[in-house]
Amino acid sequence: MLSTACSIGCTKEKIVIESQGGRIADLRVTAEAGQCTVAVETEGGWRVEEADAATWVHFDVMGGTGNGAFTLYYDSNESDIVDLRMNRMARIVVVSSDRYRADTICLKQAGTPALLVFREQRIELSAFGADHSAQFSTNLPDPATQLVAQSDAAWIGRIGLDVQNNVCTFTTESNDTGRSRTGSVTLRFIDGWGDSYVSTLTVTQKP
Repeated sequence: MLSTACSIGCTKEKIVIESQGGRIADLRVTAEAGQCTVAVETEGGWRVEEADAATWVHFDVMGGTGNGAFTLYYDSNESDIVDLRMNRMARIVVVSSDRYRADTICLKQAGTPALLVFREQRIELSAFGADHSAQFSTNLPDPATQLVAQSDAAWIGRIGLDVQNNVCTFTTESNDTGRSRTGSVTLRFIDGWGDSYVSTLTVTQKP
């Protein structure tokens, strides 16, 4: 059997879990650097692995035989004026030497909260097809690769991002339906914890 017990630093918070393998805990820590000691209970050999190649997590030992422990150290995730750091996560895996059993601890370190919002939440357009743009605000360090823009309406297309000016561009087809219609343009960002940030622009087109 492979089981782990985890106590965080020198605080009074403590998590003790016996596992038959799988994901055993989510540990949320602040942006400051710190450490976590993990006790391992097993009759065989074990090894510690970091599943996401996270360079900000380090271990004092990489494994052992029988009952033991290791300490994981995590670097600071604090932002400064030139380096904005968002929430991030690393998966710490304790695996038996025969690789038959593995327990995973998800270390979630806080960063600067993400900001993503259209400056206008809704717009009304004429019936004529045209090119349009809508400004948005964000603090993402690399919106060109971090943002996804899409629409739920077939008559709204060619959605693009001008990240230098924080502008979302799109086109609308002519509205020949004889009635008003509504669709949306959505910006989405998923942070290092898997949490989703969404801002939606409601687009109404006149008949």
